[in-house]
Amino acid sequence: MAAAGTTYLLGFGEVGDDPASLAWLHVGARLLLHRRPKTGPRAWAKRSCVEVRAPDGRLVGQLPPDDAEAVAPLLDAGMFATARVSALVPAFRRQRVQLTVEVEEAGVARPRRQT
Repeated sequence: MAAAGTTYLLGFGEVGDDPASLAWLHVGARLLLHRRPKTGPRAWAKRSCVEVRAPDGRLVGQLPPDDAEAVAPLLDAGMFATARVSALVPAFRRQRVQLTVEVEEAGVARPRRQT
């Protein structure tokens, strides 16, 4: 894996206000990135959306729009990308979760996801 950039988790507050429900989220935790396809009558006008999911598939949030625009073409090209929690920063009303986006290097086999 090669680091592709740093960003933060958007929409983290909508997951819930119960700190215990996200106790698993810690520095070093790896999160999955999934491309959410553009849908609807004005799909051409919407910006790319990249969802951030827990290892068990639960939606945690999304990447900010500008960062999603950079990552979406990589996912569309079939590359495997994840986000690793690089910092948990105290902020007003909720923590800010900083992420490092990691993209699979060309020719590197990735482990299969268990179902």
